Amino acid sequence: MLWELTTGLLSFQGMSPVQATYAVYANNASPPLSSTYPPAINSLIERCWSAKPAKRPRFSHIVSVLETYDRYLREGLPMLSPPPLSPLASFLGVFKITPCTSTTLPIMPDRRVQA
Repeated sequence: MLWELTTGLLSFQGMSPVQATYAVYANNASPPLSSTYPPAINSLIERCWSAKPAKRPRFSHIVSVLETYDRYLREGLPMLSPPPLSPLASFLGVFKITPCTSTTLPIMPDRRVQA
């Protein structure tokens, strides 16, 4: 989807969904990367295509890269490589731990037995 969003094209045009699925499965086919796109964007797209889910970037990282790219474009700066993950994000990713979004504990029902 990221490739389609960045190119404005449909991947595997001229193929049926079954043909495209087979091409990806059997031949590890992928649409061509653009030589006009920054290496950081092409690298991000390639990581999204990884056969191993653990190697694919989290959606939050994809958004972060795209936001950074947008900011660099507005400021006229080149984006040569993808922004690195923060040390905490890298550490948490190894253990498949996600940061807490809430600091409150859920209220548990009272399970005491009444006599």
